[in-house]
Amino acid sequence: MPRPPHPLPDCPLDTVRSGQLPDADRRAFLWEAGETCARYVREGGHLADLQWEHSRIRGNRIELHPAPVGPRTVFPDRDTLEEGMRFLQQEWPSMARQPRDVMTFLMAFSHALGQENPDSASWLRLWLQHQRSNHRAHVHSRYHLHFGQSRPDRELPLNGLWIPDHTLAPEALLSELEQFHVSRPLHHSRRADVREGTLMGLQVVVKRFAPNPTSWRRRFEVSRARRAWTGACVLQELGIPCASPLGWLECREQGALGVSYFISRQLPTRQNARTWLRRNLPLWEESERVRMRHVLRNEVQRLHGHGISHGDLKLSNLLVRERPHAPPVFYWIDLEDLRVDGPSFRTFVRNLYQLNGSLPRDIRREERLAFARGFQNRFPSARKRWLHWYVEQQTRIRLNRELRRVCGA
Repeated sequence: MPRPPHPLPDCPLDTVRSGQLPDADRRAFLWEAGETCARYVREGGHLADLQWEHSRIRGNRIELHPAPVGPRTVFPDRDTLEEGMRFLQQEWPSMARQPRDVMTFLMAFSHALGQENPDSASWLRLWLQHQRSNHRAHVHSRYHLHFGQSRPDRELPLNGLWIPDHTLAPEALLSELEQFHVSRPLHHSRRADVREGTLMGLQVVVKRFAPNPTSWRRRFEVSRARRAWTGACVLQELGIPCASPLGWLECREQGALGVSYFISRQLPTRQNARTWLRRNLPLWEESERVRMRHVLRNEVQRLHGHGISHGDLKLSNLLVRERPHAPPVFYWIDLEDLRVDGPSFRTFVRNLYQLNGSLPRDIRREERLAFARGFQNRFPSARKRWLHWYVEQQTRIRLNRELRRVCGA
């Protein structure tokens, strides 16, 4: 079991909130909790009988109450196990709700239970896989629910929504956007223009999407403003930091999609991950570089764990807020590129060369390869040499194409 760098205080278990512990302490606490619950089951106890207010942490060990009263067994009943796991997920006040923390607990529980009965560990893995599938199906349904709720009337010239005032008509929202007081332009390209400023007394960021240059597609195209709105709503429900949605608006001419707008609150940072890495890499020791590589990869895997993929996974689409004596907070932007059909291998490979092309030059080739190999649990080909070669080739092609487009080279 990993030991916490700092001893946990002796206290009732229901007063501990694992989500408030430092990363190393939280992992050690959850691992100890998993092993303790496995011992409790083997000694004949039922997880659904646990009383958190009487259970304690004493000397970095968890003491569960009441004491197990049944006969000792290495073959616990599966129905009882499943009932206990559901109870832990719903009732344990100390358990953080992040999927990574739940996985740490379940891995420890499965490992400890499987030491005497490998069949139980196999069953737990299948049960966990089933839970993941159900969760991803739930995320998929929530995405399409939000998407369906924002479905526009294609016969109307204006459709939209403004969360602070649901009664605001789309015409009034467009009028406010035309008078939008811009304090700073953030980004400009052929397809989108991003500016921040004040809108109806709120500090906001407005992303204006230009019409599709292919005219016949405008009649059938779904506006990227609605996609950004839907993606932001889903990430908020999952507790993933992102651009907080305030509203959206789309304009149509004779049924064809024209300009559309996505409005969000200002984020507490404008610094993207590429700028953050370029500034800090020269200051970091090798151990810190390795740690930040894991932190960045965990942010991507966090999306994958929910069955979500980002179609434009560049470091410029990930903002970073630094905190003293605490890990940085990452915010996802460009949410119109989110998809909830699960990260396919094709999308994963494209994400790799998008990330590879946006990484600073200070990052060595062996560090880039180590970053890619870290995804091999989900994508076993991530450790293959042919994939690394292909990603490097595609990175060069994309960078040369960008150079020709911007500089005319």
